[in-house]
Amino acid sequence: MKALVVCWLMVMVCASGLARAQGTLEPLLLFVKGSGSVTPYQSGDLLEDGQNYSMTAAPADGFTFVSWQPVNVFISTMYISGSPVSTVTPSPVPEYTYTPTLMFNMQASQEIFNDPGIRTITQSFGWKANFAPVPEPSAPVLAVGGMVVLWLMRGCKRRGNR
Repeated sequence: MKALVVCWLMVMVCASGLARAQGTLEPLLLFVKGSGSVTPYQSGDLLEDGQNYSMTAAPADGFTFVSWQPVNVFISTMYISGSPVSTVTPSPVPEYTYTPTLMFNMQASQEIFNDPGIRTITQSFGWKANFAPVPEPSAPVLAVGGMVVLWLMRGCKRRGNR
């Protein structure tokens, strides 16, 4: 009887999608906010689950790298007249890494809901690279004896002794 229960439990775990073979390939989900790129990977590249990887964010001209942010990604698939229709919902996590090169461990996706033939929801994991425009240089600000003096670079005429 004990062997039957163990066998049934293993079948249930395998059927639920919680057990995965080591070395399973998973799609890397990347999101970019602002203007920049990620190397050497692109969103959708297949990486081996459980392995360590590294990628680097590079800002486009006029932009600067701000941070990496982990993202939970929920993929809801509904079956309409037998055809799957999927919706992807990224949900950024309020944690940040401030160096352009990111070391990460590829994580397997998990099926969190399954109504066979009607709807499934899968949770995956991804990363968002955040870039921001480089701010325009402002007029120099000089502090003199506790007073703040603005020196306006444009529109000011020089007055002085001749």
